[in-house]
Amino acid sequence: MDQPSLPARRRGLLLPALAVLAVAGSVFALTSLRADDQRTTSPEPAAQTAALPASVVDAQKAAVAQYSPAAETSAIAVEIKNYAFSRPASRCSPGATVTWTNEDTAPHTVTVSSGPVDLRVADLQQGQTFSYTFTKAGTYSYYCAVHPDMKASVTVQGSTPRPPPRPRGRRQPRRPPPR
Repeated sequence: MDQPSLPARRRGLLLPALAVLAVAGSVFALTSLRADDQRTTSPEPAAQTAALPASVVDAQKAAVAQYSPAAETSAIAVEIKNYAFSRPASRCSPGATVTWTNEDTAPHTVTVSSGPVDLRVADLQQGQTFSYTFTKAGTYSYYCAVHPDMKASVTVQGSTPRPPPRPRGRRQPRRPPPR
């Protein structure tokens, strides 16, 4: 019986060897992905905060709300152009400043119709700007008093952080009663 030549035998072993390497590589890749998922998964927030006092948890929630990605940047630009506000609905955190710029030839106003603060800006002429820093949380619906169909809003999310409590002075150690 004739045996195949050495190169033919090698070719016959090449395909099964490649299949074994492919399967081993796939298994390795899948297990390393699963290990990465387990390393990056953090415990539930409730489990993290269960042992903390309520005041600390409340402070954490306030900080998260203030610096949440849902809230936009601390500087918002609103263009008044083509008889419309360029941002019909803006979101920000307390302390954010909104600047309105009139790019129309007609005068426009910024007049709050409902919100925590009453704001009425006189006529802005072409090229003029007005800036306001929002410090109170809530939704401020506003319109142009000259063109009442022009409407928009700013939603301030979160609460203004409270300043830390003042130190009350040094406590004197208690002296033992005289004998």
